[in-house]
Amino acid sequence: MEILGVVRIRGQAGTPWRVQLALEQLKLTRTFNTTIIPSSPDFTGLLREAEPYLTWGELEDDVLKEMLSRCAPNLSQEESQEIILGLKEGKMRLSDINIRLPLRLHPPSGGFKGKISRSYRSRGEFGYRGRAINALLKKMM
Repeated sequence: MEILGVVRIRGQAGTPWRVQLALEQLKLTRTFNTTIIPSSPDFTGLLREAEPYLTWGELEDDVLKEMLSRCAPNLSQEESQEIILGLKEGKMRLSDINIRLPLRLHPPSGGFKGKISRSYRSRGEFGYRGRAINALLKKMM
């Protein structure tokens, strides 16, 4: 099972109520908050609903390990590796682990490369970006 990293990139001014509800269910209430979710049809529907306000993609192990160390600083290297393997195999859920999500990040160093009001496919920033989310998260940590 893939683990997705989701980042909110736009604020709440003028947000439609349906999008605001989707963002609250994802626990992304502020700009530059990020969370970790499993790749499932339920979450995919929420992501599509709030797409103009989010960007997401599949996380690599090193970025996921760094995010876990920021969420739960008392985890050892072995424990974080067990959590990553458990999440990827579907044996463990995020609710089973005592970590603090969402994680507050900085704006990306060097800024965004495109407009945040355009999709990633159209040389913008919002929407699905695949493995390119890892580069964005590294710039934001």
